[in-house]
Amino acid sequence: MGLFKTAALEGLYVIEDFITETEEQELIQAIDSRSWCGNGPLPTFTDFIVKRFKQQKIIDFEDEPNMCIINEYEAGQGIMPHTDAATIFGPIILSLSLLSSCLMKFTHSNNSETQFLTVLPPRSLLIMTKSSRYDYKHSISKDITEWFDGGENGEKQEIIRSRRVSLTFRTVRSSGMDVDISS
Repeated sequence: MGLFKTAALEGLYVIEDFITETEEQELIQAIDSRSWCGNGPLPTFTDFIVKRFKQQKIIDFEDEPNMCIINEYEAGQGIMPHTDAATIFGPIILSLSLLSSCLMKFTHSNNSETQFLTVLPPRSLLIMTKSSRYDYKHSISKDITEWFDGGENGEKQEIIRSRRVSLTFRTVRSSGMDVDISS
């Protein structure tokens, strides 16, 4: 399990192999075997993930997620550029990618010329805090095939997208809470 800090963007981290292949398959099986309504506590099959967040000091007790969004993306589906609402969600957004790699683009909210790409491999955990959380919109293209600089000797690497499932963990703020996004 290796922590990769995206050096160009403050507060953006990717931990590769945050979970094992066996854990990934167990999660997919648990997800695929249920109907979802979108309400209620975190599913119990995510308990080990939240525990790992704490063990690895990715979150503090006060930042413990109380929301998990599970999204499924088939090849050709993406995410429109957005910033998770600062007045609703806490200072850390955690997203666990399963099954397929993809590229996530970060575009500065006030200057669309300022952009960064990061690879999200299967089983990786994306951590967004600070500037990456508040100052940038993040998105994923609809492209089935994506290319990125990152191969040996500077060569381009290809990602052929297939089904991808993400588990995004957030802390929903209490109403009326003051928000300081300057950190």
